[in-house]
Amino acid sequence: MTLDEFFLGTQPHPCPHFIKMDIEGGGVFALRGCDRVVAKTRPLFLIESHTPDEDGAIRDLIRRHDYAAYRVDNNQWVTAPDEVHPHPQGVWGTMLLCPSELRTGLVAALA
Repeated sequence: MTLDEFFLGTQPHPCPHFIKMDIEGGGVFALRGCDRVVAKTRPLFLIESHTPDEDGAIRDLIRRHDYAAYRVDNNQWVTAPDEVHPHPQGVWGTMLLCPSELRTGLVAALA
């Protein structure tokens, strides 16, 4: 069952505003099934990438939904969101993803 089906399907549940995703490479599949939830509620994600394919799936979500990524591992914003590992400023590792419209507030909160 996808997140879209669970939260917006025939027996809907309240949509989340925060999603923690650390499913050992399964993010490749989970991220494909949450576009409607992401579009509706613009949740924050705490997400850990384990594989190059998962890096790419996260990158694609960032692009599709205009998100920014903050790498928790080194306390830096991802400045090359179109790149993946091994690019040092690309998408990989443990990240906090936020809708671009919340980035300014998150920058202030992290300072």
